[in-house]
Amino acid sequence: MVIIGWGVGISFVTLSSSLRTSLLTVQITAHSFLTFLAMTREWCVGGWSF
Repeated sequence: MVIIGWGVGISFVTLSSSLRTSLLTVQITAHSFLTFLAMTREWCVGGWSF
């Protein structure tokens, strides 16, 4: 019974940490993408105002 509890606890911790890592990756990717879009927009606007 104790061994099963340990297995469940370890798998839960692994799952939550991997979930947190994937969420962090998604956040970083979205932030990079938005920054890239903003830079591209500024560059296009700057090119048009030439």
